[in-house]
Amino acid sequence: RRWSLRPHGTTLDRLFSESTDEWMILLDSDAEILDPAAFLDTLRRGMRQGDYGVGWLQPTGRAIDAGSPITLYMERPWVPFCAFRVDAVRRLLAQGASFEARRIDNDLRWLPGWARSLVAYRRHVPGLRRLDLDRLQSRQTEIDGRIAPYFDFDTAAALHRRARSAGLSFATVPWEAFETSVFHVHGGTRRLLNKLMINAGPRKQSLARAIYRLHSEYRADLSQPLLRSIQAAERIP
Repeated sequence: RRWSLRPHGTTLDRLFSESTDEWMILLDSDAEILDPAAFLDTLRRGMRQGDYGVGWLQPTGRAIDAGSPITLYMERPWVPFCAFRVDAVRRLLAQGASFEARRIDNDLRWLPGWARSLVAYRRHVPGLRRLDLDRLQSRQTEIDGRIAPYFDFDTAAALHRRARSAGLSFATVPWEAFETSVFHVHGGTRRLLNKLMINAGPRKQSLARAIYRLHSEYRADLSQPLLRSIQAAERIP
């Protein structure tokens, strides 16, 4: 089916609301499964235990990779490769949860909204985010026992928090198995859409690797005209 382009979380909300499957595995278009064994073993365990989801779990921590260490990046499933029990997610959605990403501005809350929107840009300016504004803070919200100027709920983070508060469990794949299980072009789509995107890996290296893998591992599965079309589209000699 073809759907119009919408934000990632909005599309996932619709997908799980309409699906009649028992489980759904999510895999990003810029991800490659190298060895599914660890993931499938955990998926089988999750199915037996009645977990609401399966995959790697990104813990709550400072958003260093996104270039905003004063932002608290909230715990969430590693969405590029994970699985969810559809009926459990559908119930969460019906209760008002969502896969959609959102940010909670918790900085200088006494300022009017328009001023706080301008102040929020300090997240990405090294000199400004190093300012000690603790004495100017008031009425800050505490989430999960922690306070930060900004809380970043990336895709599925808010839904995961709602699931945890409802007593639902998530079967985790050990991080030790990550590098041998899956490869992901971090921010590949975002970098293509926005060349100034900070939170993205080097595109040239990722593209070279992808072309190499197409030729070395998937040549038998792809036609030569398709491979040539890919190379032409990316202007690869």
